Amino acid sequence: MSRLKLRIKLFLKFVFHAAIPSSNIKNKLLKFFGRDYELNEKELSNFISIDISSLKHKKENFIVSLTTFPARINSLKYTLYSIFMQNLQPKKVILSLSSEEFLDKVLPYEVLEFKKYGLEILWNDKNLRQYNKIIPILEKYGDEVIITLDDDIFYPQGLLKGLFEAHLNNKNVIWTQRARTINYHDRIIDSFSTWKLIKKNDFNRQEKPSFHLFLEGVGGVLYPPNSLYKDVCDSIRFMKLSPKADDLWLWAMAILNGSKIAVVKNNLMANGNAMTISPNNTSLWLDNLVSGNDVQLKSIINYYPRILEILESSKCNKDIM
Repeated sequence: MSRLKLRIKLFLKFVFHAAIPSSNIKNKLLKFFGRDYELNEKELSNFISIDISSLKHKKENFIVSLTTFPARINSLKYTLYSIFMQNLQPKKVILSLSSEEFLDKVLPYEVLEFKKYGLEILWNDKNLRQYNKIIPILEKYGDEVIITLDDDIFYPQGLLKGLFEAHLNNKNVIWTQRARTINYHDRIIDSFSTWKLIKKNDFNRQEKPSFHLFLEGVGGVLYPPNSLYKDVCDSIRFMKLSPKADDLWLWAMAILNGSKIAVVKNNLMANGNAMTISPNNTSLWLDNLVSGNDVQLKSIINYYPRILEILESSKCNKDIM
């Protein structure tokens, strides 16, 4: 039944986009109804009109990491700009890339320009795809506080500050700006499509650490040092069990490590996010939503059945009701 409801929603979404050819009107409607929308060229130009070098924002002891691939490298500058505009800055911003994807390690000038503001490029011989944003960083900076971000979002002001301040209040928790409540009962995890997004005004579910919350990397996730299970960097294993769903793998590694997950207060990324590309171009997300997430979650659970034991023994589902 849940799969049928999802397909109906996706069909209605298709009809919506087909019926409204004007991208301007379409994005205004999406923004009004709290859905992800694409920033147009004028909006993007307005956002990046401030000189970053003139800003004197405070830096704190954490690292921001992200990755991208050739098809998105030209729009990455907007996401980078939104990071360096944050009112709380990390001590490092690391762009982790695969040398297999970028021949001769050639990058656009607009990306390299951010090196003068502190951007570091980390080249990796292996191509771990979306896992590039965290695995090489964990291997090199495992004792650091790490915040991962995606490459197709213009992040709102205060996002990094919200995550880091939440961390200072509770350093034993993995903090996220965007999360879903996992539907779990009788030792069965329901389909990913039934997991409800925690909204911005759902104050009863914010700042409540739980094993029954699923972190979504798109909104930004803060990982304290040693908060993930020892297998987290096993590329052979995660490429076999969850090759296209890094968030599922990282959630599993958190649970197995005994690390609870919590949504920050006034979570900025709950819905209606400003994207630098069309929401319809996120094919990996769509494939995972329809069936891929459930398949990969089953593979992870079959390999690590202790996850179900932790969920069963935990009363965290009551904590977030």
